[in-house]
Parts: sequence; C-alpha cells; structure tokens
Amino acid sequence: MTAQPPPERFLPQWLSPGRLAPYRAAAGSQSAAVDLYRWNIAVSAAVYEGLHLLEVVLRNAMHDQLVIWHQSTGNGGRWMDDRNGILEDKARKDIATARARTRKPSPTEGHAVAELTFGFWRYLLARRYQDNLWRLAVRHAFPHLQPQTRSEVEKPLIRLHKLRNRIAHLEPVHRRDLLDDRQDILTVLGYICPDTATGTRPAAASPTSSRTGPPPGRPLTQPPRPGEELSGRGGGCSGGGDAPSGVLVLPGGTRVRRDGHGRSVRPANH
Repeated sequence: MTAQPPPERFLPQWLSPGRLAPYRAAAGSQSAAVDLYRWNIAVSAAVYEGLHLLEVVLRNAMHDQLVIWHQSTGNGGRWMDDRNGILEDKARKDIATARARTRKPSPTEGHAVAELTFGFWRYLLARRYQDNLWRLAVRHAFPHLQPQTRSEVEKPLIRLHKLRNRIAHLEPVHRRDLLDDRQDILTVLGYICPDTATGTRPAAASPTSSRTGPPPGRPLTQPPRPGEELSGRGGGCSGGGDAPSGVLVLPGGTRVRRDGHGRSVRPANH
C-alpha cells in the first residue's frame, strides 16, 4: 500500500502570504509558520469552549434579572419591548434582528435571547446604562461581585468580546496572553456563580501548557486534550525541558523567542 502524504504538506498552498505573514514573523521559517498556524486553529477551538460557556451563562443571568425587573414595573409585555424607552437605537435594532432570525411569527423571549449576540449583552454593561439597567436589574446578575462596580464586569467582557471576534474571524491569537484570557472567563463566571466557575474550570482553561505557543513535542494534528490547563512560569514555556525562559519550542525543535508578556515576537537562536 502506498503511504499517503501528510495533510500538512498541502496546507501551505492554500494560505496566502498575507494570512501566513504574522505566523512567519513569529516563527521564522515557512514550516514553523505552518506549525504555528495549525496550533492557532487548535488553541482557538479550545478557548472558544470557555467563551461558549461564558456567553450562555452571561446572557441567561442578565436576561433573568431583566425579566424580574420588568415584571416589577407592571408595564406588561416583555423587557425587550423597551416600553420605558431605556435602550438605545442600536440595542432595539439588535432585538428586532434577533426576533426576525427566529423565523417564528411570535418568538418567545427565549428564542430571541438565543439569537442575540455576545456584543449585545456586553454593551448592556456600558456606562450609559449605569443609572437605569445596571442599578435596577443587571447588577443582580452578578451577586458575587462585591462591591458591585459595573466596570469590573465590563472591562473583562470588552477584552473577551474582542477575543471572540478574533477567533470568529479566524485571526491569530498566538500573541495574546492566553492565561489572562482564561482568567477573564473565570472571573466573570465567578461573579455570577463561583460553583459554575470552579466546576467548569477545565473548559475555560483548555488548552496546552504555555501562555502563547504549542507545548514541546505535541503534534499539531492533535487538538488540546479536554481539561488540559494553561500554565506557565513568568513568560517562559512550562514543562519545556532545556528551553530557556522566554523561548517557545515548536514541534521539530524550532524555537520562538517571546517578550516579557509571553507574546511570540521573533525567532530564537539555538
């Protein structure tokens, strides 16, 4: 039987120079750049697991409190109808779009909630809603945030919203400090329900063994194992054998030097 060539052999021909450029800048050679690109795919999928969990918990927690508040007003209808005129035009348009996406003549709130984007909920935490939605309803979605300072929730969600968009648009995440991203997910989950944050830590903490690059010796055709946590010592590569601090070792021995924040910046000399 004739041996089949590995799929990695064909990948470079489908990657434009522009798409591969940030990986080439970080890894040095063409082959190391392809390795890093494949790792970026795997780590993006693992990080998205935590983002998925956060988004579902966040929107349900906020929605529940908005329902309770709206019912207390006695206005009838649903909070999404915005009979008090609190929501800005963009939010009202987002709700209309979400309802249309359900393709149901009379969508329930649950149907609409499922269609609203992560960005919708993140923007409900903006300063413009401090004296109405936050004070009256939304702060109760974060009972373990003490003191209940709105910006302490908004700030990590701004970062996670940007991360989610980068992953959704297939952009590089290898220059990010993935430990910080992991902590943002766990922090917001902890404000809502510490038991959820603790019990689902592996999902939010997936992937690999370093802040920003594939672990030494792990074939990039294998995705991160479920429950495998990010760890690191300073900006170095955890479990890196003879790799000096601040150097990321790719499969095949290629090394990428990293700056003090754990970001891959340039090839390292052996």
